[in-house]
Amino acid sequence: MRAVGTQHVPEVARWWPHSHGKPVLYEASLHVTTSAETVTIDAGRVGFRTIAAGSRSDHEVDVDGLDLHINGVSVFARGRGLDADRPVSRSRPAPEALRRGAHASHATPA
Repeated sequence: MRAVGTQHVPEVARWWPHSHGKPVLYEASLHVTTSAETVTIDAGRVGFRTIAAGSRSDHEVDVDGLDLHINGVSVFARGRGLDADRPVSRSRPAPEALRRGAHASHATPA
């Protein structure tokens, strides 16, 4: 069995990175009703936010670079990725590549 649905949440408080505000989270649950019973499934805590690669709708990461925006506000992404010297990729790397990158990034200098 497969079920699909949409939930609209009006005037929800947005989730923010801790550096920009309070990371508001809501308890969520799913109520499934059949002819025999209603079952409640705990969906954990969820946050609502928008995320964009740039400030314009026509922003192209490959051309314009990454200009991360959360809830319409420019956010500096701290930290380093496993492949910081490579351009942003839209494909997901294979698990083996992630493991190789993780080992390389945690190597101790001789």
